Amino acid sequence: MLGLNEPHVWTLIGVFSGIMVAILTIGFGSLRSEMKSMHASLSAEITSLAVRTESGFDAVNRRIDYLDRDVQHLMRKEFGDNPS
Repeated sequence: MLGLNEPHVWTLIGVFSGIMVAILTIGFGSLRSEMKSMHASLSAEITSLAVRTESGFDAVNRRIDYLDRDVQHLMRKEFGDNPS
């Protein structure tokens, strides 16, 4: 049976620890870069969604303005220019 005071046992423990640290470092590094690219992609999608939503609101505002103009025209036609 090998004891913990043998040099090759400590060498194996050191090599195993080094490999585990390297695997964790590479794993966390790739995870970080993946998260950064996903953040950039999601940010671009949210920006495009905001632009499309704003253009949709502009279209609705134009329709409401046209409707208001038409209702005012009908009111003037029905009640005259000076309703008071």
